[in-house]
Amino acid sequence: MPSENLNLHDTVNSSLCGVSGPFILMFSGGQDSVVLGHILFTQKRIFHVIHVNYGLRGKESIEDEKFVIDWCEKHFTPHKIIRSPNDIKTSSNIQSYARSIRYKAAQDYSEELNVKNILTAHHLNDSAETFLFHAARGTGIDGLISLSSNQGSIYRPLWSVSKNQIQLYAKQNKLAWRRIRQIILISILEIISDIIHYHF
Repeated sequence: MPSENLNLHDTVNSSLCGVSGPFILMFSGGQDSVVLGHILFTQKRIFHVIHVNYGLRGKESIEDEKFVIDWCEKHFTPHKIIRSPNDIKTSSNIQSYARSIRYKAAQDYSEELNVKNILTAHHLNDSAETFLFHAARGTGIDGLISLSSNQGSIYRPLWSVSKNQIQLYAKQNKLAWRRIRQIILISILEIISDIIHYHF
């Protein structure tokens, strides 16, 4: 089990050793991305923020976007806000559609700025949730290993870090963040519920 006293700065430095900046940071405004953003800022790394407003949470989505803009201005960080297509609200697989929008936005922004490497704030708990999600759907091994600490130009510096460690860092550094509803966890619960209903 990971030590809760793990130095997240050392973890990020190790994860990005030999990886050239600047970076594109996929930034929701939730606790995980705020912690990674704070670490990058503290380490004086050059990065740009990309935020996608899916419009799925009404007024809260607008407040998420405002929080991101305020955070970037406070931390002197260039940023870009993307609004997702309205049809996401009627998509049969919101999680998958949101992910494709998010990664395309990051890739487009990286090409626009000629910045090679993209960072996300996925952590150890996300890997477990993703495993459960694909396992519940009966996905093959490709789906079960669809996330890793590095895939091409995408890096996840907090991949070995637990949610508890992220929460501890946020508390110790008195960070503010937005409480983002986790679509993937909801999807897992819905799928498991369907399986239980079907079999029992």
